[in-house]
Amino acid sequence: MLPHVQSQIAETLQPNAGSFSQAVPANCAPPLPRGHSAVIAITEKLLSTAGGWQAMKAARELAKADRVSEASYDPPLLRGEVREGTKKYRAGLRIGSASEVENICTCRDSREWGKICAHSLAVGLAYLATPKSTIAAFGKAPSAPGAPRKFYPAYQPETTPVALHFIMPPNFSSAWQKGQIMLCIEAEFGERRLMLDALPSDLRAGLDERDLALMEQVSSGMNMLSVAAFLQLLPALRGHERLTFGRSRRARVIEKINRPRINIIRGGNGDFEIAAATKPNEMFLVAGAAAWLLREDEFCETGQDLPIGLTKILRGPLRLSGEQTREFFALDLPLWREAVDFILPNGMSLPTVVAAPPVFALKIKGSLQHLRATISCRYG
Repeated sequence: MLPHVQSQIAETLQPNAGSFSQAVPANCAPPLPRGHSAVIAITEKLLSTAGGWQAMKAARELAKADRVSEASYDPPLLRGEVREGTKKYRAGLRIGSASEVENICTCRDSREWGKICAHSLAVGLAYLATPKSTIAAFGKAPSAPGAPRKFYPAYQPETTPVALHFIMPPNFSSAWQKGQIMLCIEAEFGERRLMLDALPSDLRAGLDERDLALMEQVSSGMNMLSVAAFLQLLPALRGHERLTFGRSRRARVIEKINRPRINIIRGGNGDFEIAAATKPNEMFLVAGAAAWLLREDEFCETGQDLPIGLTKILRGPLRLSGEQTREFFALDLPLWREAVDFILPNGMSLPTVVAAPPVFALKIKGSLQHLRATISCRYG
């Protein structure tokens, strides 16, 4: 199971955690993950393996006490409602395979700790206890290959204009630190707005060119993206008017390229600290050789193919001493000049870099029994 998946789903769809059922329509069923051709049957063994014996014990008590209602399985989504004391939880599981089970319950354990909770397991037990589960336990079969595509250019005839809303977690910095970003997509047409996967199957959804291009990069209404995949998606979201944190706070991906400001701070004994200068409302988003700056509600690109040393410093300060300092000023700093601005200590200037032909020298010492060879290269 992916950690914190269910908490990010609930947080992404709306600012107030704990009301996931209001954000996800009852008839929303995400598609099967790529690579899964068969629907996974729900069994007690699957539930017990996913949640463990302690959670299963509590789940049996909930099911036995008739605390579960509306249990249904529309693959890959198992869902239902569970009453515990005075509270009601929208609970369930998203089952990609026997080893890929994600919890979508709105309870605290699920949202904060990423556990497969007793509420969702109880929904599974209640579903198994209904007569319909003995027919096949497969729910509705996935669409057959070659079915008509769901999205069309808006200019085609007999299409209904649909506008897509792209929803990121409201607490984006926390999600980024966890290494996964839940990107939810909602579709707006007429006076309705619902999860993308809940669009009527007979609707010919007409999208503008920007949204059509984005749908080639994301797979469904709920997309768990790695930080690298999220940064790869950002260029396609430049200028998009329906990108938000949660369902209300506007976010923007701007055209401007950000030039980081790098502080070079002189320490004692010839040591230096190299650090990116940021304001309290800024944070760098770094994955591989790509980096972006998040400033308030704006994403600004820094670069897609940055030097490894620079991306390390955008993540955190670097302290140099001795030979490391000489290598930095001779090798790294000249490469960075094209992408960053330096803030230097008083009385210090950047070294001048000039082209010079290399001169190689080979020194050999020792005897026929033991030789030591040293090769060096000097410029200028």
